[in-house]
This record gives sequence, structure tokens and C-alpha cells, in this order.
Amino acid sequence: MSIFVFIKRFLIRYGKVIIRTGGIIGLIAAVFFLLSGIYFLSQNSTTKDSHGFFSTWGFNVQKDSSAIVLEPDGIEFDINWDMGSIGVFKVLTDMETRGKEFFIGSASVEDARSYLTGVEYDKITGLWIFPPRADYQRFNGDTLPVDPVSQDFWIDTISGKGTKELIWDPEYDNTSLVIMNADGSAGLDLNIQVKTKAAILFIAGIGGLMIGVFLLLLSLMAILYTRRTPNMIYPRPLLLFPGKKENHGINA
Repeated sequence: MSIFVFIKRFLIRYGKVIIRTGGIIGLIAAVFFLLSGIYFLSQNSTTKDSHGFFSTWGFNVQKDSSAIVLEPDGIEFDINWDMGSIGVFKVLTDMETRGKEFFIGSASVEDARSYLTGVEYDKITGLWIFPPRADYQRFNGDTLPVDPVSQDFWIDTISGKGTKELIWDPEYDNTSLVIMNADGSAGLDLNIQVKTKAAILFIAGIGGLMIGVFLLLLSLMAILYTRRTPNMIYPRPLLLFPGKKENHGINA
């Protein structure tokens, strides 16, 4: 038996089962995308502040290193975005319940890297919307950083306790963002919220709804196609002349 004959027989016997199973899995996926789209759209409509920024990412950071760094490139996003298309960032930090003062500073990429040479720090390499989280790359070191507040190479800084915010335009300034304890000590435990003016949540929400509706229709079609139908019993055709038999012979 050739492989093609085997596949043909297999599909004839189990094809509807496979299609029906795929339809059920598709329904589950459709519900997930629809709920995700609704969630993103609801967040997009309720998290815009007075300056037009959307609360795109919010996550807690607990690291034993001395700094968290965001650079103007090299960050992977949930969807097809880059730093330039997203534009200006608003970064908010909250360390009020942690008992320490924090520091955020923007500086040129070269100055930030030079300042952190030999220092153990974590660089953010990915920002994911659902669930909101960040990916990090650890840079090892054994040198304690110099007090960041006393340095004069920073372009813009904020420090203190409570909720503080700093506007950061990585594409225009080509700058890195450095988040630390104000005294330079290791051990970071703070909440970070990253806002952007790009409506990422809106686009993700619309995309989720479109994918969900498509999967829903496709899955329903698959399930309806494979549903069981009662066998039809067709009556024998009636003879036009019941009492007359056909004569197939040849009359002499």
C-alpha cells in the first residue's frame, strides 16, 4: 500500500474528526483573542493621562543589581514597533513603600555605559503588554557605582521618594535611561510604569478582535461542516404504468 493510499483512507475515515477537533481548538483560541482585544481596548480608553500618554507597561522590579538601564535601541516589543515609532516615553517610578530614595537620569549612551563600567546592572531587552512584564540582560561587575546624584553628565534627572516621572525621548536625544537607588547602593525594589503616546493598546485591541472574529467564524464553519446529519431514505421511483412490463424483445 502506497503512502498516498494510506493518507487517503486515513482522511476518509478520520477527516471529520480532525476538522471537528480543530474547530473546537479554534473556538478556544477565538475566545482568548476576543477577551484580549476587549481588555486592551478597555485599558486604552481608561489609562490616558492629561498629557496624552497611555499607561502601556507597568511592572514591579526586584533586582539585586545596582541599576536598571533602558537604551534607545535593542528593546523587543510585543508587536512590530521600535523606539522611533513609539516616540516619547514617560517613565514613572514609585519607591515610597520601600524606604529608599530613587534616582532616574537620562544621559548619552556613551556616558551611561562609561559610568556603569564594572558595575553590576540589568538592561531591559523586552517589553511585553500581556501580561505586562520586562525581559532583562544581566551585566556582571563588582564595582560600586559613584553616587549618581553628584554626577554632572546627566541630561535630565529626578530623585526622591513617592511617585516621580521623567519624560524620555530616546530616538531624538539618543540617550539611555538609568534607574538606581539615590545613594548608588545595590538592591532595587520599585514599581515602574512606562507610558507612551503611541496607542499600542488600541492597535493590539483591534488586532485581537479581528483575529478572534476570524477564528470564531472559521471554527464554527468547521464544526457545522462535520456535524452529524440523519441518513436520508429515498423512495424507489414510481413506475408511470405499474401494470405494464417493458418488452425488450424484437417483434417478429
